[in-house]
Amino acid sequence: SVSIDAPASTTGGADVTLTLPVNDGDANQVLQTDGSGNLTWVALNSPAFAAYQMEPSFGGNQLIDNDTWTALTPSQEEYDTDSAYNTSTGEFVVPANKGGKYIFNGFARCSGLDDGEQMALKLYKDTGSGYSAIEWTETISFNDGDTNGTHGHSMHATLSLNAGDKIKLYAWHEEGSAVNFSLLRFSSYRLGL
Repeated sequence: SVSIDAPASTTGGADVTLTLPVNDGDANQVLQTDGSGNLTWVALNSPAFAAYQMEPSFGGNQLIDNDTWTALTPSQEEYDTDSAYNTSTGEFVVPANKGGKYIFNGFARCSGLDDGEQMALKLYKDTGSGYSAIEWTETISFNDGDTNGTHGHSMHATLSLNAGDKIKLYAWHEEGSAVNFSLLRFSSYRLGL
């Protein structure tokens, strides 16, 4: 049997009907409503994923053309709670009923930049009509006297997303010719519910 106490009063005296899940859920899950009284168990801060790509010496790098925004595709997953990240395309898709606020983190290391040259990262979003830039880092110049150096850049963003929205991490540089990006990292998790 299931026993739940009713509230002391309801808005306008209307009855409240809540439909419980058929089981007791997993550890650390909480009840979520769909707004119509149907309750389901969900994990906090889910979905969540983290993907990476290692240094060239470990078989991981991505060649990016000069002055061209290019989607990064870290292909190794640390975790992916809802199978929402595609390791082939670098695309994260918000699962059904999982819209909300998301934290995104990205990092890339670029080799071959000379003193005074620049790189930047952006998040691109597709809501069904193609990808366009929505969040980006400040373009950074490297003025450390280095020639053909290796430099890293990171970005962080909080986005309001709907189910079905797609997000990718893009990178750009102005070295003058194609260069390798490595030590790629791309991750996200939903805030709360």
